[in-house]
Amino acid sequence: MSSGDRDDPDNRNDPAQQDHPAGIAAVRSRVQTPAIVMLVFAILSLVLVPLAVKNYFTLPAQMEAEQKKIDDNPDMTAAQKKDMKDLLKTLEKISLDISPFMISIDTIVGVISIIGSLKMKNLTSRGWAMTAAVLNIISIDHGCCCFALPVGVWALVVLLNRDVSAGFAAVARDRSQHREQYRDRDSERYE
Repeated sequence: MSSGDRDDPDNRNDPAQQDHPAGIAAVRSRVQTPAIVMLVFAILSLVLVPLAVKNYFTLPAQMEAEQKKIDDNPDMTAAQKKDMKDLLKTLEKISLDISPFMISIDTIVGVISIIGSLKMKNLTSRGWAMTAAVLNIISIDHGCCCFALPVGVWALVVLLNRDVSAGFAAVARDRSQHREQYRDRDSERYE
């Protein structure tokens, strides 16, 4: 514990704790980049959803074309052709069975990630932001999974920072105070 912490155990001198505009601006600056990168990945994920839907409906024709190529291949024996066709049929069945589930997950994760990223960027909901960060970490079928993992970890580390948490709380207090002022003004109007 530093001497500053002993003199100020409640961190009243911390700008973010005091709803200080400079402290909030510093927190916004800190969350801006990971929020924007998560937003870009979420948008890319949603852009890929229509392609996945198209692939779902065109997969049987693609597999049929591949089976024709196997039939037309003179270098393969009849047993090899049969094994390859069986493999393609199994792959097609698995793909057709799992694709609707994966497309739904991609859509849900993409939408939640967009909402959470925007809430993080604007400091309006730490919960949504944390959810988006965690989904980027654990999402196995996210459009950019190998890149989303480190970005999700980065966002989570930023969100777990004490000053960032205080910044979210300060913005929430400010919004609450504004709502109360409008409510009081409206109640006076109708009295």
